[in-house]
Amino acid sequence: MSLPVRAGLIITTLLIPLSSPAAQNLETGFMAPQAFGAGGAAYVSMISIDLPEIDTRLTAMGLDPLSNWITLRGGGGSINAGEIWIGGYSVGGTVEMSAVSGGILREARLDISQGGLSIGYLKAFGRIKLTLGGTIGMGRLDLRLVRRPEAAGTWDSAWQYFDTGFSGPVDAASLATSTTISGKYFLFEPCLTLRYWFMPVFAIDLAATYQLATIGAGKLKENGQAITGAPELGLSGMGMRIGLYIGGRLPLSPLHPRDHQARGRRVSPMSACSSCPGRMPSGFPGRPSGSISNRG
Repeated sequence: MSLPVRAGLIITTLLIPLSSPAAQNLETGFMAPQAFGAGGAAYVSMISIDLPEIDTRLTAMGLDPLSNWITLRGGGGSINAGEIWIGGYSVGGTVEMSAVSGGILREARLDISQGGLSIGYLKAFGRIKLTLGGTIGMGRLDLRLVRRPEAAGTWDSAWQYFDTGFSGPVDAASLATSTTISGKYFLFEPCLTLRYWFMPVFAIDLAATYQLATIGAGKLKENGQAITGAPELGLSGMGMRIGLYIGGRLPLSPLHPRDHQARGRRVSPMSACSSCPGRMPSGFPGRPSGSISNRG
């Protein structure tokens, strides 16, 4: 299990116990005005990026160029106070390819991982919640290249070129080598998310995103060392995300008067929640306590 997936599962596990979904009404529970809520989600993301600098090199290796769409998986968590939403997520994905030519196997593995802190403004419409916000964070790209004979080697051949007594020549047919090119980038990702609650504690997230990210010229490294003449890599592009969200209202969330009314209860004006202008909560010093009675 990759690090982004583990991080997402940990965030979800920590946030879910904070919610109290059992007593919620689907229409007026977690999504009620002034509610405090928390939850977590498992995500599948797709980003569209074009990396011609890498594609040219892969083609020279006899490999196919990268697909325009790269799939990332992970998770995240969030907490909201009224119409303000704060959260975070982490995702990662891998693209692998290989080809054999002249008895030589060549492989390339691209790993991308990214995540960050998100903040946004949300608005609820019944079972649907819209969130407009963005994510600021960091990402990392690792490209591992491998060249080795297709046939299995021997114990001696594995050590052949590392022996201090070796002076050449190098046999191209038996040469096995690998290298890793890597780089880090700053991420900014505006996002519009639609969340549909199909059960009191379960919702489907659908998001449209556009990430802005670049690894600057000369910022790439090979096996941890700077590369002279390294090109700029543009990782900006549109994306989409789908996820299963699990969450609910926190125990500290005050019930709005219309929440009680939706549940068939009568609320005294003096017992309205403190978020309502001109109303005092029940039991407020100097005010008589209101009463809440169940009609049924």
